[in-house]
Amino acid sequence: LDSTVSSYEKGEFFGSKRKEKGESDEKKGMTSREKLNRLVAQRDALELEAEAIASELKSPGPNNEPPAGIKTSLIDGEGFPRGDIDIVNVKDKRQRLATINTDHKLLMKEIENTLHLVHSEMPLIESTSKLNIGATERKDNYETANAFAIIDEILDTSPASEAGLKNGDELLAFGKVNAQTLDALNAVPSVVKDNVNKRIPLSVKRQGIVVSVYITPKPWGGRGLLGCHLTPITQM
Repeated sequence: LDSTVSSYEKGEFFGSKRKEKGESDEKKGMTSREKLNRLVAQRDALELEAEAIASELKSPGPNNEPPAGIKTSLIDGEGFPRGDIDIVNVKDKRQRLATINTDHKLLMKEIENTLHLVHSEMPLIESTSKLNIGATERKDNYETANAFAIIDEILDTSPASEAGLKNGDELLAFGKVNAQTLDALNAVPSVVKDNVNKRIPLSVKRQGIVVSVYITPKPWGGRGLLGCHLTPITQM
């Protein structure tokens, strides 16, 4: 699997080459926001495909045969290829999944870079009166703190939208989770799960200004309990 060549590195997505799309984003006049939306759509498509492949590999066969698995050996106890699965199909699925995982890592890095660009192009906030209700400027220990994630997608009518969060906000703290927390981004779901229908304080940095809001995780008719997507920030 380590020898997998990324289709992202080759400029290919879903069987089509990026160069066939025409000129570069800059030559086409694509804005940073439009580029970000395109990258997010590609990320979502990759995640859906990976989920479908993983589900197939983990599911029992039509006659309740053991699943092929993602990393399970394809050799039986006697040293022969398993006869209860389609070996060629399983190998193809595993190879595709490995490629998707590589593509996803590269894509997330480009999303992070594009988010920084979008953020830098946002108009400066003139006053707190232009912030959503419930959001306040805050000068405290977070002013010089590092962000551990960037909010790159907020769904309409979601708890994240109601809280006044914006695309490009840099997440400084989510409850007690911050950049100093071990594996900070993966610690967020636990905080969400333990605080359904309860207010969680969080702080974000927006155009250099620290904004503090409360978000209430809850079922809302869309995916997840927050309705936003977080991209990890690689600390240099």
